[in-house]
Amino acid sequence: MTVRRTFTGDWGNMGVSVIIRELRYYQANGERHGYGLSAGAKLNVGAKDDFRESATYGNGLGRYLALAFLNGAVIRDDLDLETINSFNGYASYLHHWNDKWRSSINYSFLNADKETDFTGMEANKSAWSASANIINSPAPQLMFGLEFMYGNHELESAVKGDFYRLQFSARYSFKYTSK
Repeated sequence: MTVRRTFTGDWGNMGVSVIIRELRYYQANGERHGYGLSAGAKLNVGAKDDFRESATYGNGLGRYLALAFLNGAVIRDDLDLETINSFNGYASYLHHWNDKWRSSINYSFLNADKETDFTGMEANKSAWSASANIINSPAPQLMFGLEFMYGNHELESAVKGDFYRLQFSARYSFKYTSK
């Protein structure tokens, strides 16, 4: 179940939401409830720019965060479920240089607080990434973009890895008119 409340104004918008979910392990009839609290905002800065942020804290959220980066729970030796705490968020700033050029910088993170020995050392512990882009719209239906991203990932075993990504994008929006 999800409940959300959004507030809007000339300044932008802000929302708060709560999620409650059920986790089950049918072989032992293990059952737990997960929950999460999330808050986010888009704040207008000047005529076109904006600052966006969001943060979520919860227990047992698992697949509802960061493309299923974490499990919602683990099965203990007694075949009962133990939920996993997590905290994640992001911040982003969008700046319009003029009518044809814009850029954004972004940062996101996710941390798991596994107070359990049942996840294993290969389970995900944390991740974060940062990116910056430049986008050009030479015509209303045409857009080109270039983005650089760096990310870092750590397992429970303290093994870490990182990546660098350079991405190019192009988009043409076909205009449909009906008679």
